[in-house]
Amino acid sequence: MDKTSKRILKYFVSQNCGTDFVCLKHPRWSEYYKSYVLVDDLAEKLGIRENDMLAAFKYLNENGYLEREQNGTAGSKSDIGFKLSHKGLHWKYFRRREVLDYIAEKWPDFIAVVISLISLITAILSSLN
Repeated sequence: MDKTSKRILKYFVSQNCGTDFVCLKHPRWSEYYKSYVLVDDLAEKLGIRENDMLAAFKYLNENGYLEREQNGTAGSKSDIGFKLSHKGLHWKYFRRREVLDYIAEKWPDFIAVVISLISLITAILSSLN
């Protein structure tokens, strides 16, 4: 996860609204939400270009950290913004789990590297004598 995505998630979580906080694409939807920010206002607050922010939203949505907030019927839904998912609300826990799972999966590789380094150092030291 890149810095932009982390900054967005930290901002969403810092609003203390849980999964109710929404980042709206257009102000016309603001009357329906108690806790929201507009995309362009958030981009300005965080010092991120709006296109970069939308790309980060897409990444966060594809990875389950944000959900699309939609309006309309099943046949003609339109995106009106993004909100935190459960995974996004607890993103630090899920990132930590991903790292620990990766280490658990790759620990034999780490041990092999350590053994190889020890063997290399031993061979170098024995050739110097």
